[in-house]
Amino acid sequence: MVAASLAEKVGNLRIFEDEQGKMNRSLLEVKGAALVVSHSRCMVMRVGKGTEFISAAVPEQAAALYERIQQGGCADLALTVATGIFRAMMSVELVNEGP
Repeated sequence: MVAASLAEKVGNLRIFEDEQGKMNRSLLEVKGAALVVSHSRCMVMRVGKGTEFISAAVPEQAAALYERIQQGGCADLALTVATGIFRAMMSVELVNEGP
């Protein structure tokens, strides 16, 4: 349920420009692809400069959610998905178009 909800939110975020130059089109509308990469920390920022890393799920739960997001949720939306390896050290390279 959570995985499907997260995938749906990502797929439907209006983050691409329409014909008028407004960010009004979703990843699904532009038939884009998603890169699903795990992050082993859940950082909560508070007032000031301190952070907390206590809210992250235990690795077994997080791995299951990661798998469900990429295989279930994104696949159910017919999104093309590229993935990383859960909890692995990775270098991610991308080309970003836009502001």
